[in-house]
This record gives sequence, structure tokens and C-alpha cells, in this order.
Amino acid sequence: MVYNIPSRWVLTEVRADMLNRPEWNLACFLPICINKCMNWAVLFIFCKLSFDPLVVEDHFDMVEINHLYNDNGNLVLDQIIYWDWEGDNFHVVDWRPIKDGRETLTSKEYNIRKNQQPMFRGERLPVVPKWVGSQMVPVKRDNIYRVIWWDGNVLRKVTCDVLMTTWTQNDPELEDRELWPKIRRRGLSKKLLYNNKITK
Repeated sequence: MVYNIPSRWVLTEVRADMLNRPEWNLACFLPICINKCMNWAVLFIFCKLSFDPLVVEDHFDMVEINHLYNDNGNLVLDQIIYWDWEGDNFHVVDWRPIKDGRETLTSKEYNIRKNQQPMFRGERLPVVPKWVGSQMVPVKRDNIYRVIWWDGNVLRKVTCDVLMTTWTQNDPELEDRELWPKIRRRGLSKKLLYNNKITK
């Protein structure tokens, strides 16, 4: 009959019975306590594995937000470039494309804006979605630029002394490769795992 009673009633009945029979108190409470502790232990392990609280921190001498255009005025790439002073000049440490920095246009909005573009040499200028900012761009706080953002599955905190925005037809990162090969770049810090191995 006990198996047909809802669990909350069974527990109430057992506890009431235990109050009347003190010799069974420890024997009855022990399995319940062990069960609760096991549940909390499993939950703690799951949270520990699923949500790594480690924040990877980097500081750079300069961060550049670069908007790269081709010769026809079409936007090629928005990118964030990290620079450090090495020797007698700034050199690229690492870079990332910015994918969330522009407004999203529907085809109707794009066509309307295209028809509103001014003419140049018999053709309308290309439509460039407006820059709306990105979670990767540092913001000045307490006399230093800083930002916290997700780089894939890595939570990064980046600080820098100088923030610069440029609009170019040449790629600064590619140009710097000729002077400072990629093999010499330290890159963004890697994520430290619990077994002391490192991975991006």
C-alpha cells in the first residue's frame, strides 16, 4: 500500500512514524541525508564542468578598430587588431573579425537605401550598413579601455592604453606581416585548463 501513496505523503508518514519511534530516527534519516548530499554533489560537479569561471586576461598597448574597404567603396571587413610596442614600432599581436558590428538590413531596406545613394561616375555608391558597435570593442573606464567578451568558448578580458578607429583600403594586419612575421606574434592568451595544459 505504501507504494501507491505519493512520495510526499510517504515521507510525511515515515517522519510521523519516526517521531513516535525514536529508535528508528537515525536509520530512517540517514538514507534521506545521503540522497540529498549526493544530489548536491552531482549538481556541483555539473556546474563546475559546464561553467568554467576562468577569465583570460590580456593587456595591449593599442587596440585598432579597422574598417576595410575595396577600391569601389564596398565594405570588405570589420576587424579588431591588437598591437604592442616591439623594438621601435607597433606590431600586431593578434586580430579578430568583427561580425556583430553592423546593422542588419532586410532586402527591402537594402533596396530603398540603394536607390537613395548618391551617384558617382554614373553609378550609385554601394550601400554600407551602419556601424552599431560590437561587444568586442573596449570602453574607457577609470582612464583605461577595457572589455569582457566571449571568444568562442573562452571568456576574455582585454584592456588597452589606446583605442584607435581607422577606415582604410589597405589591411594593416597584412602589411604588418611583412615586417613582423606571424610566428613572432604572441597572440591572445590561451585558456589554462585544470590539468595545466593550454588550449585556445
